[in-house]
Formats: sequence, C-alpha cells, structure tokens
Amino acid sequence: MRILFTFLTIILAQMLNAQNSSEHLDIWLTNKNQRELAAKHILFLNLQEHQFGQISLEYLSVNGDLKKSQDPNNTQKYNFNAEGFTDISKVKAYGNFVFSKQFNNQIANDLRGKHDKFNPFYFYASHPNNKQNQQYLANTIFSYPIFKDKLTIGAGIDFDYNWSTTNMDPRADVVDYYINYKLQLAYRFKKHHLGIALGYGKTTQTNNIMYKNTQYKTSNQYKDRFLNISLGYGDIILSDQNYLLDRDQKTNTYKLAYAYWGNRLKVNSLAKVISQNQDALLNKYAETFNNKNTFKNKQINLETLLNYRVKAKLNLQLLVAYNNYKAENYRALEGINYRVNHFSLHTQFLTKLSDIAPNLHLEIGLDSYFQSTKKNDYAIGSSKNYSSTTNKLFINTLYKKSNHLYHFKLSPLIHRKLSNDLFIAPAQQNNFTQQVIWVDYLYHQKNKWALQTQLGYANTSWIKNYTVYLGLSANILMSKKQTRNSILASLKLYL
Repeated sequence: MRILFTFLTIILAQMLNAQNSSEHLDIWLTNKNQRELAAKHILFLNLQEHQFGQISLEYLSVNGDLKKSQDPNNTQKYNFNAEGFTDISKVKAYGNFVFSKQFNNQIANDLRGKHDKFNPFYFYASHPNNKQNQQYLANTIFSYPIFKDKLTIGAGIDFDYNWSTTNMDPRADVVDYYINYKLQLAYRFKKHHLGIALGYGKTTQTNNIMYKNTQYKTSNQYKDRFLNISLGYGDIILSDQNYLLDRDQKTNTYKLAYAYWGNRLKVNSLAKVISQNQDALLNKYAETFNNKNTFKNKQINLETLLNYRVKAKLNLQLLVAYNNYKAENYRALEGINYRVNHFSLHTQFLTKLSDIAPNLHLEIGLDSYFQSTKKNDYAIGSSKNYSSTTNKLFINTLYKKSNHLYHFKLSPLIHRKLSNDLFIAPAQQNNFTQQVIWVDYLYHQKNKWALQTQLGYANTSWIKNYTVYLGLSANILMSKKQTRNSILASLKLYL
C-alpha cells in the first residue's frame, strides 16, 4: 500500500505543469473512451498524446421501490479517486487509487461482501439488514522502452481490499483481498502497434457470521433470521453450525492488443481471456467439516474503438464490445450442480462537433446494449433464461468562454425485456424461491425507461494550472408506478 500511495503522489506531482485544456475533462465521451484504454494495456498507455491527472470527490444517493430482491432500499456512497498517467524520464506511468465508503440500508437475502450475480454460493438470511462497505482500490502500470520507438516492456500491480459488515443479527463480517501481477510487452511497426499481456491474481475472502442474541439462531419464532446457504439457483440448506465461509481464488489473464494510429483514423482493439478457479469452504477448521464448493468461470472480452477525424471540427467514434461469461459450480459429492452462461454486446456511435456556434460545442450519440443470461440448477431442476436490450441517446453540450465552462448532458434510455422464462419444480418452493427468484423474475418482466441529466461548471482560473469542475447528476428509472432515483454530486480537480 505504501508503494502505491508513493507512486500516485509522484504522478500527481509530475502533472503540476501540465497544460490546461477542456479536452482533459470527463465531459466528452469520445475523449473519455480513449483515455480509459490507458488503464487496460501499456500499448494504449504509450499512445496517449497528453498527460492527464484528476482528483475527485463524489457523493451518491440511490433510493426507490423499483429494485431487485437483493438490492437495498437506499444507498449512500462517498468516493475519493486519484488517477493519472505521465512521463517520468523514459518511464510512462499510470496510476489509479480509489477509496470509497458505502452504506446499504434494508438489504435482505444477502450476507455477502461484494455482490456477485453469477456465483451462487453464499450466506443469506431473509431478515432485512444494514450493510456498510469500505474499499481501497489501486491500479498501476509502468512501461519502459527497450528499443526506442520499437519495443516496450511493462509491469503493474492491481490491489483491491474490501471490508463489509452488517449491524443486525445475523451479523456478517466479510474481508475480501485481491492482488494481481501484470507483465506486458508492446511492439511498434510504423503506424501499427501490437501488444501482449499476462496476469496472475489471487483473491482471499473470509465471511464470519455472528449473533448477539442467541435466540435468533435457535428459536422458530425468528425464522427470518436463520442463517442459510445458497448452493445454486434455488438450492438452499439451513447452515446449522456453519458460521464461517472461506474463499480462495486464482485468476489468470491473457491479453492481445492491436492499434493503428493514422493521420485521421485511429483503431484500438483488445482481446482478453480470464480464467478463474475458486474454492469455497464452510468451517474448514471444524472437525465436522465436509462441505466444499468449487466455482470455475471463463470470460472472453473483445473490444474495438474506432476514431475518425472527418475535419478539424468534426470527429466520429464507434465502439463495439462483446463479453461472454461461462461458469460452473461443483459440489464435493454431487458434482456439477449449477451452470451459468451470460453474454452481452455493446455498441456506441458518437459524433463530436466543435464550434457549431461561437464558443459552443456539441456531442450526440446512440448507445445500444444487449444481454442474455441462462442459469440452471441441476440439483433441484430450476432454470432461468433472461434477455433484454437497452438503448440510450446522448446529447452533450459545452459552452466555453474565457476561463468558464458550462456543461449540460441529457440521456434518455429505454430498457426492454426480450425473454424471461423461469421454471421451478413445485416441490422446491421455499423462502429463497419466493423472496429472491420470483421477485427478480417479476422485476425482469417490466420494461423500464430512464432519464439522466447532468449540469456542470468548470473554471480554469481559480487555481493556477488546474481546472476545477463542479457537477450534479440526476437519474430517474421508472416502470409504471415504481421508480428508482439517484443523485450524484461531484467535485473534480484536473491537472
């Protein structure tokens, strides 16, 4: 942790002399999409044309009755983020650090730390609880040229520490620790760039359940406080004396990247394969220990970003991304009891127009997201098949005059259900199927629409060499008489 803090301090110090530009702000999606590539591979880090740095403070509030079964009634989140990439002598460096604190109120049927919608093995109790989460996240990449303008080597570390706790019986105390080591290589041939990367990560988790009132775990008057274990999509057991859950996960990552940077056309492509193997053990230190689950998943991610400069004041961008997630859960005695297959396709087209009127700039675009998920629990014979599409329109404007920038963004969207099939054997009706599976099924039955607005003001003269941005975003998600609303307030300092 000390090394990561030191690195981020160096990056921010290096950025003090960076030139101010509205292009550095997270206002234009076309520019933000390009910058986000820097965090994924040294190939893209090396291609960044400008140094960039930002510090941000954010407050998020979410509430409403349009929610899934394991969503909280309301959420409050406080977030600090420091991010940047720069040159330090011959070394190019990227760093990102996040500290966040989140409060989820009245969340039932979930005693996990992180919410994983695909992994079925976790503790839960039907009684609503209040959860607090604290996160420390850091990502780093360093690159160094072996042969100038030809061959570059890089390395980095990702670190994520999460601590979650609940304040009502049953009380979960969950610690997640993740560290990932990356080694990367990039080669340049004229305007073409190739890169490969390898990563190895390890995750450990301890989930300890406690009761202050012992009657809650023994008396039939408080069945909603009984501790249960989800073993699959609908397959549950009463935990009895199992109050400790340990996880150990290994992650292997392989990346292949290509980029072409011409005078007008820029192409950035990334292919990533992730393979994970996780063992989950109940009370592994107890003499009666006999329950082990193994969760294996493989993910394939493909992404291409095209940028074309038609003329000085007109830029076009096309983003296409595909993701496939396949996983299986194995129980020690029964073998495969659960399988999930999920894939998504995301496309986004943006047009950026500069100076459409004096000091006025415009970005408009369309975004389409398709997803499909299939879950099968072979132990009890339940299955679910769900697919949907989400379409969004972007209208993004910036008025810049002297040292002042005024920002307005409007994004309406429509979310439509394409399929939502569910089967549960009549003999398998229990509290989990009634309170989780059926509630989520009804949620996915609904078509939804949303409207997101953002107002922002930036000033380049308040602090020398810095741009200060104040933003306020509001989002309303609706389906008939139900709503889910969020407000995000932010203060950002750009270097």
